[in-house]
Amino acid sequence: MVLGGVMDNAEVIQRLLNNLRKFYPAVHDKMTREGTAKSRRDLQEMLEKGIADGLFVDTINLDLAISVLYYTASAITVRKDLILPAGMTEREAFVQIISNFFRGISTTKGLLLVDDYLKRYEPAKTVHRMQ
Repeated sequence: MVLGGVMDNAEVIQRLLNNLRKFYPAVHDKMTREGTAKSRRDLQEMLEKGIADGLFVDTINLDLAISVLYYTASAITVRKDLILPAGMTEREAFVQIISNFFRGISTTKGLLLVDDYLKRYEPAKTVHRMQ
């Protein structure tokens, strides 16, 4: 849900960052560096808590998992023209990719939570077919 919230605001944030990069590149670089570091720390804490709570397997490499999540989210927002199938929103793609990721690292207990979230999230139920 936290990652979904990020995706909900990704377009506005991307526009702001592009303007900041254009007019104040040093500020942009500092904010990007600090924001990325904070996001990675926050995500690591969430994953560690999930492991401690028995939701995720304890065999995952946290650095790799964080990088995969970070770069996936970046790719969906920055290069959506190359990644997203026609008719699929960034949010729908993100939910599918992230839910599959979390299913992959979840314990049985964690799978129940992922499945419960997906049942409550209507757009994730949308099936997109290539025409």
